[in-house]
Amino acid sequence: MKIFKAGDLDKYKTNYVYAIMYNWGQSDYIEREKRLLTESERKEVNRQLINDMKLESDL
Repeated sequence: MKIFKAGDLDKYKTNYVYAIMYNWGQSDYIEREKRLLTESERKEVNRQLINDMKLESDL
């Protein structure tokens, strides 16, 4: 937790840019759709990730 709060793990943060949909096939997953997120989707998804990370650091 000390390392996380110090920001030493920030290099591992993710910035999502794609929306990908997979479906289960007969014995494996099959990629059905892959597209770039819109700017508003990117902001929403990545803002939620940052908020979730802040909640975890408060524990």
